[in-house]
Amino acid sequence: MRIAVVTDSTCDLPEETLYQYNIKEIPAKVVVQNKVIYDNRLEFDRLEFYRDQVEGKDDRVRIESPTVEEFLKLYRKMCLDFDMVLSIHESSRLSDTVKNARAAVVEGAESFKKMRLQKNLGTPFLVRVIDSKSISLGLGLLVLRAAELVTGNISFLRLANAIEMLADQIFVYVVPNELVYLRSAKNIFKVSVLDAGFSLALDLKPIFVVNRGEFKMIDKKRGYDLAAAEAMKLASQQLHNKDSYDKLGFVYSGRTAKLDEMQAVSDFRAELAGMGLGTLVSTLNPYVGSFIGPNSVAVALINADIKMTDLVELK
Repeated sequence: MRIAVVTDSTCDLPEETLYQYNIKEIPAKVVVQNKVIYDNRLEFDRLEFYRDQVEGKDDRVRIESPTVEEFLKLYRKMCLDFDMVLSIHESSRLSDTVKNARAAVVEGAESFKKMRLQKNLGTPFLVRVIDSKSISLGLGLLVLRAAELVTGNISFLRLANAIEMLADQIFVYVVPNELVYLRSAKNIFKVSVLDAGFSLALDLKPIFVVNRGEFKMIDKKRGYDLAAAEAMKLASQQLHNKDSYDKLGFVYSGRTAKLDEMQAVSDFRAELAGMGLGTLVSTLNPYVGSFIGPNSVAVALINADIKMTDLVELK
């Protein structure tokens, strides 16, 4: 039984992590002045994207999900090398990625079957598309956990069900630095234009939490540093209250070296190291970055975990 894990470029996993765990990534597209650029770590420069935001040059940028045809091409390429695929993607409330992946599974069912029969592979090619209900490294952590578990004599169905349930326990704390970007995403972050303007005038920085596909503002602090410190505190409290996955993710919409200059982040990472927990650091994808703007920080965690013993295939 050969199981693969697929995700999209909004997962924000470091390239070396994708390579280490053989995670397949399908890129989203960034359209700049009608020119399509794939967010595939080769064509698109995320740091340049955020520099353009700072300089006010990003007003003609839009982000597009992978299409049904692109998913079909990927799944057809995989259907002879793998028997089963977990295809895990960003929240369906944000984009059409999950919808397009599911449509590709339905549309390609007959062609997958024919291709496998031609190679004397009688078992069906199974693809389970999972809505992470999360963003950025919230999605990334879920993908990584799935990839870690795709070993040994496990039940694909049990693994898929467990990953789907684990998605409900992903929490991403987000602190935007430039509130003007929230106005264009008020339907996502549930912030009124008036509230955003009021907060901007008083230098009140909101703290959002993303969980189960919902984006909720849970607090405000005067100044970015205080807001970032509160976000780290909230994440720390969750870790102490419940058994969690042993890795957390930090993302920044700009140069990640800036995270080292943020006292709250440095202190929290030191705390995590003392607890024996690992961390991933990455540059935020342009899709979420277009909503929260440059120089913003987020921390992601999964407030539960999966035991390998619960996934063993029954004899």
